[in-house]
Amino acid sequence: MDTEPAAEHRLFSVAHLTGERSLAGLSNSDMSVVDGKPRSVRQRIARRLAQVLMGVWCIYIGAYVLNSHLGGYWMEFVRDGKDRFAPELGGFSMTDAVMWQPRFGHCSLGSVDSVGIAFVIFIQIDQACFHRTHYLSDTNFDAWLQGLPASEVHPRFRQQFLEQRGELRAEPEHTLGSATF
Repeated sequence: MDTEPAAEHRLFSVAHLTGERSLAGLSNSDMSVVDGKPRSVRQRIARRLAQVLMGVWCIYIGAYVLNSHLGGYWMEFVRDGKDRFAPELGGFSMTDAVMWQPRFGHCSLGSVDSVGIAFVIFIQIDQACFHRTHYLSDTNFDAWLQGLPASEVHPRFRQQFLEQRGELRAEPEHTLGSATF
């Protein structure tokens, strides 16, 4: 008679009931990939911390991508340091740039808000690589502005942009007879 499998099964069951951990009770994430030995507590904590940090990093990047997608061109001229008064003398930066800004947050030379600080690196990468800054000194600035779709204008300025184009009539706030308030 072969009693070994039953004895082994009993040992596992007793260990399991008493709360003792054996190699059979460890999950795959607690085992080393290389040699099948259990990971130390420090290794498990480091692994879990890395997973949490990676999750936070993914949420941070996703939040900015969504924020940028909902943003648009900030229809106020700002400085970015490209054009300067008397550049040979280290002149002041000119306020002549129309820059892309995310829906929440603002970042331009000399002007940053709290959400802009949180996303400053992504905003600068976005402005440099994906959403080109346009300048008054550009030869095609007027053509770009005329061809700019309203969906690419920042929501803060979109209604005013449409009103100035004549695509949206400004509705009076209150009317009483022929008087408008």
